[in-house]
Amino acid sequence: MNKTLKITGITILSIIILLGIITFSFENPLRSAITSGQFGISGNGERKSQTITNSNGGVYGKYSDDLVKNARGNVVIFVGARWCISCQNTDKAIMENVNEIPGNLTILNLDFDENKDILKKYSVLIQHTFIKVDNNGNLIKKDGNLAEFTSGKAKLDKIIEFSK
Repeated sequence: MNKTLKITGITILSIIILLGIITFSFENPLRSAITSGQFGISGNGERKSQTITNSNGGVYGKYSDDLVKNARGNVVIFVGARWCISCQNTDKAIMENVNEIPGNLTILNLDFDENKDILKKYSVLIQHTFIKVDNNGNLIKKDGNLAEFTSGKAKLDKIIEFSK
């Protein structure tokens, strides 16, 4: 009986320690420093709120109601999170190919952790979700798996196709 109690106690203590490690790892400042930056997703932090308009008139920027209202053509909201590797890769793919965004497309980056009201409006439950809206912000369609397994320009091509 005494041996069983020791094993049970050690098991419970191990589970508590493991849960503590998992919990505190999500608050790791090193991870936040590495993944924070460009549009709240990736990069070196220099362009956190900048909107980029390429020579075609295509736009990539941080979400704002004004950018939705004033967009020319289609609007796709990319819901990403600083801690999401897929989101970082998508941001990187868009940035590396920003000149390929057509003039009739505005891609807006929305931070998953900071915009709960907007996420609720569009019933978004996970990061790396794409939402097509009209200029009044009305939902047209959304996709949580878009471009998940592609990279580089192919990722942007899927977003462009989704925007049509």
